[in-house]
Amino acid sequence: MPLVFSGLFHRVIMQSGSALDSWAFHTAEDNRDNGVAVAKLLGCQSEDSRSVLDFLKSQPALDLLKPQEQIVAAAAVNFTL
Repeated sequence: MPLVFSGLFHRVIMQSGSALDSWAFHTAEDNRDNGVAVAKLLGCQSEDSRSVLDFLKSQPALDLLKPQEQIVAAAAVNFTL
């Protein structure tokens, strides 16, 4: 940090993102549906929110990435006319 800012801050929170990120346009229902879709691709047969959440929590993180890419790509916001 440049010396001109010395003493102005003693802590900061670094964050990244934009209101234009595709995930910012999804409703809670969209997010739930995406979670159920990911769980189904991993073999979960339930659509109950609690069961799906428990199932997803039990999966290795790397396994969650594979179907998530399919779901997110399909749900991307299209800005073309």
